[in-house]
Amino acid sequence: MTEQISKDDNLKELYDLINHDLSQPLHSLESLLSILEENHSHELSDEVIQYLEFIKLSSNKIRLTTNSSLNFIKLLIDEKFELVD
Repeated sequence: MTEQISKDDNLKELYDLINHDLSQPLHSLESLLSILEENHSHELSDEVIQYLEFIKLSSNKIRLTTNSSLNFIKLLIDEKFELVD
């Protein structure tokens, strides 16, 4: 039982780490990209706009991976699994 509590605590710590330490900077990056596009797109070259699109695509991939990881960890915390035949 103590081992299970320790695992749950570790999973909760990992959840918090991903949720805060990865999600928040990612949100900041996405917000800054949005502001840059909205306020300065007319000043940017096509090449720079293309780079911004690559950054947004990468950011979206990170967001999907982060959200998937959070969902999986939450499932591990909330659900109690047992071996079956």
